[in-house]
Amino acid sequence: MKKFLNFIKKKERGMGLVEALIALAVVATGMVVITSLSLKTIKYVRRNEMQDVAVQIGVEAMDFMKQPGKIETNDLTNIAGYYKLDISSVQHARIIKDTSPAAGEIYNCDGLFYKVGYITDMNVCQQIQIQTTTFSDQYNVKVIIVWDSIGSSADKYEKRIFTVFRRGSFK
Repeated sequence: MKKFLNFIKKKERGMGLVEALIALAVVATGMVVITSLSLKTIKYVRRNEMQDVAVQIGVEAMDFMKQPGKIETNDLTNIAGYYKLDISSVQHARIIKDTSPAAGEIYNCDGLFYKVGYITDMNVCQQIQIQTTTFSDQYNVKVIIVWDSIGSSADKYEKRIFTVFRRGSFK
């Protein structure tokens, strides 16, 4: 019995420095992993929110472009080109033509002309490309939505392209 009590006393001395450091390393590693997962989750949630807003802007522009009736524009001489949807007027919306689009402004958000707005310090741009067809009152319309990329170091911007077919004249 005496040997057993001596064995228990030796085991009750407490934790050594090595065991404490190992326990601390395990806890620290777990905290780093949890923090990393939380940050990735926040990044993906923000990316999905931006994508939802951008797609909503694109769908609204696409619906506007395919609606029947006349669409007011600032240039009727050559309808083919790049435009932006201007909804600043309460009475009616119109499309404004970019008379000299720079190659660097197409499919990105570097220029100011196509910017629709800033959503939580992110750029969102909308470009509408109108292409004429062989018929006089039929047009192929591409609505291009571009926004700042989150988490993708390869691309500065993300984009979605909606294609619609419009029949009808422009005002």
